[in-house]
Amino acid sequence: MELKMYDDKAPVTLEPSIKKDVSKKISDLYHLLSFLNQNVEDDALDNKVVHTTMGLYESYYRDLAKMLGYDTILEKEHEDRFEKIRQKNKEIMELESKLGKEVSPQAVSGAIKFYEDIIRAWYENEGFHYASITVNSYGLNVELSDEMDYNQDDNRKESRNEISSHVWNKNKNTIEKKESGWDIDEDKYHASILDTDNNRSRIQKLILSDFPNTRINGFQSRHNDNHLFALTTKCFISYGNVVDYYETQKIQKSYCGHEFTEEELSLLQSGEIVEIIGCKARVNNSFDVKVKLDKETGKLMIRFGDMEFAENKNENEK
Repeated sequence: MELKMYDDKAPVTLEPSIKKDVSKKISDLYHLLSFLNQNVEDDALDNKVVHTTMGLYESYYRDLAKMLGYDTILEKEHEDRFEKIRQKNKEIMELESKLGKEVSPQAVSGAIKFYEDIIRAWYENEGFHYASITVNSYGLNVELSDEMDYNQDDNRKESRNEISSHVWNKNKNTIEKKESGWDIDEDKYHASILDTDNNRSRIQKLILSDFPNTRINGFQSRHNDNHLFALTTKCFISYGNVVDYYETQKIQKSYCGHEFTEEELSLLQSGEIVEIIGCKARVNNSFDVKVKLDKETGKLMIRFGDMEFAENKNENEK
C-alpha cells in the first residue's frame, strides 16, 4: 500500500468538548502502552496481555483518528465488533480488580457459566459431546473431545435451556458429519472423529468459522474402544469471540421455508431490508414479503405490500 505524505499545515480546530475527548483518548493510549511496556520490561509478557492490550489499542486508535478527522490507511473493520470487544475487555478487567471486594462469588460464577454454556451448546449443536473448559481473565481454554452425539434427536430441543435453544440451528449428528466428508469411527452405540489430516483441517475450519480469532493450541490422539486413534482439539477462545458468536445466533435464519443466504444475513445485520420472492404458504400458493431485523430481539419484522412492518409471530422459525 502506497503511503501519501501530506504537507497541509492548516490548523485543526477542535470544539472544547471534542478537545477534552481527544485528550482523554491520548491519555488512555499512553497508559495502555505504558502498561504494555512495563510487562515487556518485567519479562511478564504473555499472549493474554498482548491480546487484550493490542485489541484496546486498535479501538482507541480508531476512536482518536475519527475525532481528529484522519482517514486511517488500515482496512476498516466493523465498528460494532471493536466496541463489543473493548467493552468486554473492560468488564473483564474491572471484574478482576473487584474480585474479593463488592463482586460476589455467585456473580463471577454466573458470568463464567454463561460463557461455558455457549461453547458447550455450540459444540453439541455441531453433533459432538464433552467440551472441557477452564477459564482465565481473557477467555476460555477449551478441549474438544472426539466423542459424537450418536443418536441426536431434534425433540431434545424442547428441553434445552435458553442458551442451547438460542444456539440450536439444526440437527447435526454423526450421519450429517459422515455424509459431509468427516472421517468417523462408529459402532452400534458410539461414534468418534478419527485423528486424520482431513479431520484436523475440518475441525480447525469449523472452529474458526464461528470464532474467527481463536488460537488453535494443538491436537491430541487417543486410542478409542476400537483401538483407532481419535482426535481431541485444544484451543483458546476469547470472551469477545464468544459474545460475537452468541449475538449472531439471535438472528432468525429462515422464514416460511426460505433459508437466508450469508449475503442476506449480512444485509439484515446491517439494518437493510431483504425481499423474499415466492414464500411457501401452508396451502398451495406463494407470496412475496419484505423483512428486516429487530436487533434487540433477533426477530424478523415482516411487511406485506404497503403495510407497516410487524413482528413475525411464527415461533417455529429459527
